[in-house]
Amino acid sequence: MRVSNTNTAIVLGIEWAFGAGDQAVTFVSKSGPDTYVEHYFSYYPELHGMGIAPGQEHAQAHDVVEAAGFAHAGLDIVSCFGCRSTGTVHVTGGTVRPQDTGVRCEACHGPGSEHRASRGEIPVRDPRKLSAMELNELCSKGHRSPPSQGQTIDWDDPWNVRYQPAYLIRSACFLKSQGKLSCISCHAPHSALRRNDAAGYNRVCNSCHARGESGAVAASYHRGMEDSVPAARH
Repeated sequence: MRVSNTNTAIVLGIEWAFGAGDQAVTFVSKSGPDTYVEHYFSYYPELHGMGIAPGQEHAQAHDVVEAAGFAHAGLDIVSCFGCRSTGTVHVTGGTVRPQDTGVRCEACHGPGSEHRASRGEIPVRDPRKLSAMELNELCSKGHRSPPSQGQTIDWDDPWNVRYQPAYLIRSACFLKSQGKLSCISCHAPHSALRRNDAAGYNRVCNSCHARGESGAVAASYHRGMEDSVPAARH
């Protein structure tokens, strides 16, 4: 990528692409000994082209370096790699290298090497045995954890809608479930999101809410919650 003005030009080789391409792909380059740049432009399939990267809409560039994108100094981009890879993120000489690119089985089920080395005595982690809160915490590692004490979120900012676990714990469904509602109550973990299947999600909702009650919780709410989770998991 080349960025220039009338006096200066810089060229950055694109080293990493973050995102599956479903919604967007954001590009990352190493720009210094311990600095990475999150490029100003991302690719959006709906646009069939480039657009401003999420979170950089109001960025003001004072030179071509700042125009390239947001600079992550001090290798704080390690957490960005961690959410989009599996296993330990290694940093050597200021260079970040994920153990395994992409979110794979071990991101949820833990290292299979321990299970193999112990000849099966150490079981593979089974998320079905976790509580709803533990499941939500596990999912939040890649989807942003709920705000910690003292931390604030602008709940009216559309940008923050992508932080699903943070919004989930504020929902009426979660609050009325008495701790039983988890991410996989509605989303099957081994299947892609059914983005255009409103009827499918209505069926999930109706497993807890009686039809025609305009959102009121059915008398069988808690039984429905218990019944809906195993089906959603599989």
